[in-house]
Amino acid sequence: MADNHRPPSNDQPPERVTRSGWAIAALFCSMAVFCPVLTLLGPMLGLRALVQISTHPRKIGKGMAWTAVVIGLAATSAWISFGVWWGVNARPLMLHGPREELHAGYAQDWLRFRHALFSDAAAASDDEIKRFFASLEARYGQFIDSAQTPDAKSTMLPDDKRAVTISYLFRFERDSVEGLVELRFFSGGLTPTIGFIHIRDGAQGDLVFPASAAQRASDAATRLATTQPASIPTTFPEP
Repeated sequence: MADNHRPPSNDQPPERVTRSGWAIAALFCSMAVFCPVLTLLGPMLGLRALVQISTHPRKIGKGMAWTAVVIGLAATSAWISFGVWWGVNARPLMLHGPREELHAGYAQDWLRFRHALFSDAAAASDDEIKRFFASLEARYGQFIDSAQTPDAKSTMLPDDKRAVTISYLFRFERDSVEGLVELRFFSGGLTPTIGFIHIRDGAQGDLVFPASAAQRASDAATRLATTQPASIPTTFPEP
């Protein structure tokens, strides 16, 4: 009589071919190009995926892993370049306001001063620029330095998120006064530009350059509700 009881087989079914989870995660991170942390993580996960695929024949996704490495490295390089540019070009202007531009104006380098302007400020006549600097010098003497106010107040234009108004303290030869400066980013170039300079002086009257931006400056001052005193020379470093 035939034996119907066969011994159990030790053969295991072949392992199923699957895509590397590391490769999937790497590509996801690298594609998030607007998040520098994820784009930095993407290439590391991609390299981890390549190691896994090389040691596990049933894992696939090498092309996906390499794509993640290339995209992630490119995005990370772009973020590093942007960070260096920001530190050199944008950050000093945000921290110190139009310090270099005011020095240029006092030196009567109108071309350099005008180069930093946008909108109606850029359209101001040479005579208006000269009158503005003549008024500054007559009131306060030579310009020395500028820096953000201690509380660093700022506000954006409701209809233009690229423009931000920041409060600064301006140190002159005879006095230190508070003011507002409108900065605009990515307006036809990478370097931030200036929309208006608003010197706030309760004793002698405000100065706004250009005059056509007076209403915009007033609206920004209202939004900021600035209460900083006009003269705080100790907030500036010694020249």
